[in-house]
Amino acid sequence: MTDILKAIRSVDHDPDRVARLRELSGWSRRSAVAESTRQGIAMTDDHWSVVAHLRRVHLAQGVPGEARDLSSSLDRAFHDRGGTRWLYSLFPGGPVHQGCLIAGVPEPAHSIDPASGTCY
Repeated sequence: MTDILKAIRSVDHDPDRVARLRELSGWSRRSAVAESTRQGIAMTDDHWSVVAHLRRVHLAQGVPGEARDLSSSLDRAFHDRGGTRWLYSLFPGGPVHQGCLIAGVPEPAHSIDPASGTCY
């Protein structure tokens, strides 16, 4: 569990970042596993690395304006492992849509769009 007061002091007094940190504090690996099970995904170290990336991006930047932006960020971050194709092998329902659900971060606009990170 995050000590919220300690975290608040360490974010350079950025109120938006403090709010995002509070949003993230209700998440746990247990809740992620429960959501991944609902999504039909068995979590591996690769899945956890994507989840960690999504949570870092959310903490640093907030919700991207469009799912396409987050999809591009994921592709760049995991390019060496196969980029978008590899991400879809982990999250067949879409790395943005399913990844955000499991990571406990808000989904950006249009995340249920076939061109922006989901196949639903």
